[in-house]
Amino acid sequence: MEQFSSEQTRAVVSNSAWRVFLQDAAWLGLSSETRCSVLGDVSEPLYESWMKSADVFFTRDQLDRIVLVHAIRERLEKLFGCANASAEWLVAAHPKKDAVFGGRTPLEHVVQEGMIGLYHILTRLEKMMDDITTALANWDEEDDSDELHWTREKDSAARPRLLH
Repeated sequence: MEQFSSEQTRAVVSNSAWRVFLQDAAWLGLSSETRCSVLGDVSEPLYESWMKSADVFFTRDQLDRIVLVHAIRERLEKLFGCANASAEWLVAAHPKKDAVFGGRTPLEHVVQEGMIGLYHILTRLEKMMDDITTALANWDEEDDSDELHWTREKDSAARPRLLH
């Protein structure tokens, strides 16, 4: 994210980043209050002026946050496949014994922790993706009890088929 250090670069990417943020925030079901918090405790009047303006200029911190929100949205989409399930995960309280969220929802965590909260969510989602990938990769190796292994050519006639 070092590329956002230059004021000139930020001027070039801010408007596109704003559009991406609005799309991601809508997909994630973020309220305007949460959006302001995620962007670094932006005031409601400033947020509203950005909504009306065709020209936005972000700080490096704000662009970094937008990149994190976009990465979170991508991971949620890969994990859950739809906005509804992703939004449910974001507002689901985690157990109090959870070392990161400690009884809070991921969105509450972001509101309280700021950018580090965004990193925590991204890290958690990446761990979930790794766990699922590992489980799926080991599935065939560990489970030989499945009676629906269709490995021989003569078994292919008995395979279930999709109806079109």
